[in-house]
Amino acid sequence: MEGEVLHSQVPYRNKITMIAEPLERAVAEDIEGGKVTIRMPPKDRARYFEEHFQWDILAARSIWAFGPDENGPNVLVDDTLPTQVDKKLLGAVREHIKQGFQWGAREGPLCDERMCAYATEANSNSCSSPQRYGTSNSEFLIHP
Repeated sequence: MEGEVLHSQVPYRNKITMIAEPLERAVAEDIEGGKVTIRMPPKDRARYFEEHFQWDILAARSIWAFGPDENGPNVLVDDTLPTQVDKKLLGAVREHIKQGFQWGAREGPLCDERMCAYATEANSNSCSSPQRYGTSNSEFLIHP
């Protein structure tokens, strides 16, 4: 089964493309069982994925989140290339992408059913340089 391509463009210049595809059941079970956690140092987590599931070491080091929560059976991976994406700008919106992933994994794409055993990869994006204006309750991204 091939992955589904998800595309979102926020006015005016931001665009991110995600691919969701089934995750190996053994990976999901190890995450849920606590054998591998998001709180592990990235190198240790990457080594675990490489040794146990033959993941590419660079992809394994680019895991941003498990969801829902920190031990859910879904994985968010940054699969963008530094030659194609400004990693500094991507880092500026990383937490927002992770929050969206957590929400989507918890609420599900249809009928409030949680996602189970999916790998979601950010594989391309284009971000404008946002100006940040914070308040005590939230942060707004203002685009010129």
